[in-house]
Amino acid sequence: MYRLRVLYEACTSLLDILRQLIDWNSGNIKIIRKHTKKLTLLPYANTMIEATAAIGEIFKLESIDLSSVKAEHRKYVRKPRADDYKRSGSQAEKLKIKSAEEYTPTLETQINHYRSATYLIGNSLISIIKIMTRVMTRDIMHIESSEVVRILHRLPPMYLRVDPFELSSYNDTILSKPPPNARQFPLAPRGKSDKTVKSGKSTKNANHTKNSQKSGGSKRSSMNASAKGAAKAAAFIKSKLSKNSRGSTNPKTTQGSPKKGSEVGGGKAEQKQAGGKGKKAKKNATKKK
Repeated sequence: MYRLRVLYEACTSLLDILRQLIDWNSGNIKIIRKHTKKLTLLPYANTMIEATAAIGEIFKLESIDLSSVKAEHRKYVRKPRADDYKRSGSQAEKLKIKSAEEYTPTLETQINHYRSATYLIGNSLISIIKIMTRVMTRDIMHIESSEVVRILHRLPPMYLRVDPFELSSYNDTILSKPPPNARQFPLAPRGKSDKTVKSGKSTKNANHTKNSQKSGGSKRSSMNASAKGAAKAAAFIKSKLSKNSRGSTNPKTTQGSPKKGSEVGGGKAEQKQAGGKGKKAKKNATKKK
């Protein structure tokens, strides 16, 4: 229903621009008459009429009676064919939907044809506006074809697989070449595609992720090992410092302990000096006596 809604909105927008063009023409008849030889608009106007009439056949609506055209304008209308679509208002089919499964394939084909008819109308309108703006300056005519281009660019994509749909020979000819899809709906992936398997992109990505996981694991293990080594080194330094602090009271176990006789008991030189002083003291004591 999205496609049908967008196409209906596109036709409404095209009709608004066409009304602006008709109003401008009716208000500037004198200017148009000066350039009638240069304004070759009839083929595009006829295409718009035929595409609009084709929409009636697509949805089995009331047909446009070309015989009701004014006598002075009939020479500009194509000659009717034996198999042209003809249906009055009383003969128009009413919409009957028994089941969605039966009706959906027909509706999809109708939407595709409706899309082609809308594109024909818009494309013909673009040609008419471009011809008129080329002949007359834009200061006089303010309607631009870019507005129509934007409308056609928003046309929904067509269905790629549809059931056959019977049309009259002329309408089948003008609607046989649908416009290309300017917009597409993304399709949900269904398993592994052949392209990814052949190109090996999926396997490369998988290997890349595995390698990154391995490298990440090796980095983490090396960091853990370095942390453990640092902890062991810190424990070793602590033990050494504690031993040094304990050994300061015991000179035999401390590093850089003084040599024998330097602090405890003194050295040999000091002992000699002490002995000499003792002898002198004894001599002095005997003399006094």
